Amino acid sequence: MKATLLILGMLSSIVLYGQNRVSDRDIEKKKYREVVSSYGILPDSTKPDKYAMYPDGLIGLHKLVNKYLTYPVYAYSNGIQGVVYVKFIVEKDGTVTNVEVVKSVDSELDEEAIRVMKKMDIWVPAYKNKLTVRIAYKFPVTFKL
Repeated sequence: MKATLLILGMLSSIVLYGQNRVSDRDIEKKKYREVVSSYGILPDSTKPDKYAMYPDGLIGLHKLVNKYLTYPVYAYSNGIQGVVYVKFIVEKDGTVTNVEVVKSVDSELDEEAIRVMKKMDIWVPAYKNKLTVRIAYKFPVTFKL
């Protein structure tokens, strides 16, 4: 009985782990590229040997923003514009967590920037000494009329 439960537990953890991982086929198909941003890796991150990868890299992040960003009505009608800087963590399993604003322009623009950044696909995690590591990124979301 204990052996059966142990085997079932191991199988379910393998299945759950596999759901968050990006396959080699997806990496090639979606053209995952390392994201080494001129906007900066935040100081609370260890410099990895290999940076986290996103589909089409930094260009892919800009495409994501262009695809999903909608200008908030109040900000649009009042001429509010600027660049919101958003911080996020790419976890060891490639998921994105802790999306938050580090440089604000307006609360509506901040909320929209966070909403869009939460739509990111799963990443291939960063590596340091052949082990996956968390990495924090800072990314600009531009609102221009």
